Amino acid sequence: APWSWLGYCTPAGRLLATGRLACVDSGLYLQVPEPLGSELAQRLQRFVLRSRVRIRTLEKAVGRARQAPESARDEEPLPEPGTVRVSDGVLTLGVAPQLAIAHPLSEDALPGVHGASAAEAIRVFEVRNGAPWVVSATREMFIPQMLGLDAAGGVSFTKGCYPGQEIVARARYRGTVKRGPYLATAQRPLAPGAGLCSARFGAQQAGIVVQSVADGPAWLVHAVIDHSAAREGLTVQSGGDALSDVRALHEPV
Repeated sequence: APWSWLGYCTPAGRLLATGRLACVDSGLYLQVPEPLGSELAQRLQRFVLRSRVRIRTLEKAVGRARQAPESARDEEPLPEPGTVRVSDGVLTLGVAPQLAIAHPLSEDALPGVHGASAAEAIRVFEVRNGAPWVVSATREMFIPQMLGLDAAGGVSFTKGCYPGQEIVARARYRGTVKRGPYLATAQRPLAPGAGLCSARFGAQQAGIVVQSVADGPAWLVHAVIDHSAAREGLTVQSGGDALSDVRALHEPV
């Protein structure tokens, strides 16, 4: 079965959270960054009313990345990227070739082979490909199109009403989204939410860091940047470090 990206917006169309959604036998499973899980569950609980729906967080079931062992032929193969599998009480999301994230659905289930190297490989893959994550430091900073959530299949322009739908649809059909997802290189780690500036924008922010990860001697940076500023020199507001090799992850619309 496939999994898909989704976003949860404020009425103003700003993203409160993003995550991976999978439909499994026991219901719907939503993977979000850990600090946002409990609060998001409380928000969704408001819409349950008298429906026979139960929302719970898997606080003790920590997701672990795992890498397919090349030599273990008897090991159950990992799901293909973009698909999900439930086996022996463990839900496994295929994230990239030979990489997956395993989530025990109960305290007794074991996530199987995992390791820090696989987790780091997934982080590099996600930053390099612009995974549209929202964390506590970047909540309400982006509309979905700024993060490329629409290009990732995480936005529907045909379904019924949802928070922020009018703003999101207007940006697609009647407006121009001036910012979008970019990849750049830095010489040090940059925290999510860190501001970027350029000569054109002066004291105003020209971009915001989504996340960064070490990749060799440098750091890969995923950021939402104003399209006009991406064509000139960008620096970090705190420290003045210059970014290099700035390139768009999606063609500006």
